Parts: sequence; structure tokens; C-alpha cells
Amino acid sequence: MHEELVNDLPYIAAASQPVRGGQVIHIYRSVMLEDKDDLVWQVRKRFADRCHEKAVESIEEDSDMIGGQAVSTAYYVWNSCPGSRAAHHCVAASSG
Repeated sequence: MHEELVNDLPYIAAASQPVRGGQVIHIYRSVMLEDKDDLVWQVRKRFADRCHEKAVESIEEDSDMIGGQAVSTAYYVWNSCPGSRAAHHCVAASSG
């Protein structure tokens, strides 16, 4: 079962899906928004302090989104640091 994190279309939508060992967070945002924009950061801050990896990102045509395109990004967020088993943005290494 997924959890809706944000629904502010035509700018951004995001959801979280539990998976084995963590969760996948999917962010679907207008190309007019950048990662540093507040609407995007409101979602990204949910996992900024946890080990994560950008799994996939694509740009899609979507006439319903501001700018006519959307960036679709999926992040894998671990419940605990996977260590050397997976390449990732590791917060465990930088917190010690």
C-alpha cells in the first residue's frame, strides 16, 4: 500500500511505497521545479538523513504539468545502512 506524501498538481506529486528493507519514494514534478525548490525539498527532507539512492529518473511529456513536461524520479530509501552491499548516498558514514 502506498502513502501519498504530496499532491500539489500541476506542480508536484509524491508517494511512498514500502518494499523489503526500506521504501521507494516516487517524486513526479514539473520540469519548472528544481531539486532545491521548496516544494521538492518538502519531500526530499523526509529521507535526506537516511541512506538512499536515486534508482531511476526520466523526463516525460505531460500537458497537465506546468511546462508541459514532468521529471519522474524514484529513490530507494533503506531502513538501515546497507554498507558496501549497495552504492548509495550514505548518511551513516558521514554521521560518525
